[in-house]
Amino acid sequence: MSSTFAERLRFLFDNVHPRSRGPYTQTEVVDLLRFSGSRMTTGYMSQLLSGKRTSPGLEVVRDICRVFRVPMDYFGDEETYEEVKQQIIWIQQLRDSEGQQVAARTYDPFRRLTEQDNKSD
Repeated sequence: MSSTFAERLRFLFDNVHPRSRGPYTQTEVVDLLRFSGSRMTTGYMSQLLSGKRTSPGLEVVRDICRVFRVPMDYFGDEETYEEVKQQIIWIQQLRDSEGQQVAARTYDPFRRLTEQDNKSD
């Protein structure tokens, strides 16, 4: 089943962001687009995300792809969309598992007891 432009864009908003923070806001993405020369507005971005606007121009698609670092075919080709989507999901899972591994390595339930024993010596 083919997904809409809005669904693909929403996936990028929800899933492509630095590890240290949550998703970008519409305003942040529009600011990034405008910084790179786009004439995008938050109103138009909102319409794209809601599906009220379904066929943005080539420049708009190109600029959005630059911000989220995906190929332009992401929006036009179902196979490319699925491949990129799976890569993004895989990267998220990898980041999550790395975070869990780091947390597991730093969590030592006996450390506090050992520290208390050392203080009493």
